[in-house]
Amino acid sequence: TPGTTREVVGQSGQVGQAGSSPAMPLSWIRTVIPPRTRIQGMRRALHKLTSKALELPGVVLINNAAKANPVFFAGASIGLRYLLGDGLVQKIEGDSWDVRRSVIFGLFGFVYGSTAGYGVYNVLYPRFAPAGWPLGTAIFDVLTNTPFVYFPMYYFVYVAIDDKMMHGPVEYVKRGLKLHRENFRDDAKAAAMFWIPVHWLNFKMVPLHLRMPFMGFIGFSWAVILSTQRGTRKGNSSGAVAALKQAEAAQKQIEEGVEAASKQASFNNNLLVGEKAVE
Repeated sequence: TPGTTREVVGQSGQVGQAGSSPAMPLSWIRTVIPPRTRIQGMRRALHKLTSKALELPGVVLINNAAKANPVFFAGASIGLRYLLGDGLVQKIEGDSWDVRRSVIFGLFGFVYGSTAGYGVYNVLYPRFAPAGWPLGTAIFDVLTNTPFVYFPMYYFVYVAIDDKMMHGPVEYVKRGLKLHRENFRDDAKAAAMFWIPVHWLNFKMVPLHLRMPFMGFIGFSWAVILSTQRGTRKGNSSGAVAALKQAEAAQKQIEEGVEAASKQASFNNNLLVGEKAVE
C-alpha cells in the first residue's frame, strides 16, 4: 500500500526492501566475476597507476636521467641507499652517526650497483630470463644471486668496517665467509620474505632502466630488517663476550690462589728446613 514499506526475502535469503534488488552476499563477486578477470583488472589498475606516477614532474627528471646514464644512475641510487640507510641503521641502534662508516657503505653500494647489480638485473635477467615469468625470476634471484653474490660482498664490507680496516683483505674474506655461513639460514628467510614480492613487482611493472633505482628506494626497508637482525646478533655476541670475560676472571682468580698457596707452601717448607738446621 502507498506510504508503507514491505520487506521481501530474496533468493539469497537476505531481507530487502520491496521495489529494490535484494541484498547480495559477498560471494556473489566471486560467482559473477571470474578470478582471471579480477587478476586482469588488478593488472590494468597497476599499469595505470605506474603510468600516472611516471608522468609526475620529479619522476620525469629521474626517468630521463636514468635513461641517459643507466649504469651510473644504478650505482648512484644503490650507493645513496647504503649511505643514508646505514645512517638510519645507526640511529635505530642508538649510536652516534659514524660518517666514515656510512661513506664506505655508500661506496660499496655504488660499486655493487654499477657492476654486479647492473650486470645481473639489467643485462643477464632481461637476456636469459623468460619475459612473462617475473615470479620465477624473483625466486631464482633469491635462491642464487642474493645468497651467493650479494651477501658475501655485504659481509666482506661489514667485517672490514667493524674492524676499522686493521687487517688485510684476506682476513676479511675469511671472517666474512664465516659470518655468512653462520647467518645463512636467517638471511635466506628474510631475503625470501622481502625480496620475492618486491622483485616480482620490479620485474613485472618497473621499466628496465629504473630497476636499480626502484631497488634502492625499497632498500631502506631492507636496511631496517638487516639492522634488526644485526642488533640481535650483536646482543647475543655481547652476552657471549660477557660470559667469556667472567670465565676468564674466575680462571685468573683460581690461578692467583694456586700461586699464592704454592708460595706459602714453599715458605713453610723453607722455614721447616731452617728449624731443623738450627737444631
